[in-house]
Amino acid sequence: MSSAVLCIINDGTTAVCSTFGRRVVVMDARNSLQKITDMLYHRSAVFDLVQMPGSNYLYSCGEDRRLACVDKRMWEVVNDLELGAYSQTMSLRQGQLLCGTNDGKMLSINPNDLTVISEVFVGKGGLRQVKLNTGSQMCITKDRLFKVFTPGLSPRLFAESEMFDAEPSRFDYYDDDLAIACGDGSIFFYAA
Repeated sequence: MSSAVLCIINDGTTAVCSTFGRRVVVMDARNSLQKITDMLYHRSAVFDLVQMPGSNYLYSCGEDRRLACVDKRMWEVVNDLELGAYSQTMSLRQGQLLCGTNDGKMLSINPNDLTVISEVFVGKGGLRQVKLNTGSQMCITKDRLFKVFTPGLSPRLFAESEMFDAEPSRFDYYDDDLAIACGDGSIFFYAA
């Protein structure tokens, strides 16, 4: 890679990296990470990548406000959507693509045709990370908050944290356990 890697995902067959230098690089995970292809279809940094296990499609979002759907059989863009503001975070689950934008919106998108299904304003500072779970849509904001919304076409705020002292940078939720990492090195754990 000739620039910083911002995201990497792996499906057991391929490892796909997004870079600050506008590229999406695909490597063979079974053959010493030999490069398969190097794609340049964004005009600026590519922030996030998502795919469903066993799917032929890969989704990317970048600073150029482009959300792209790539067919992995040809490694070509088959559909794209220009967002009103760039997205640096996505989550894909059960036929729904969730994007968090830098203008504070959480967009539910149909991954088949990239149409926006619903839009929720979360906060003016923008979204750092979004995650779809069974029964909820979660996010952390640049306003130092963690929020949980109900699922569906009209998400409503279900829970909200107190403001963190430091900006939350990443979170993970698994088996009713929540971990939130902050920019000052602190990590918070919550259990249901």
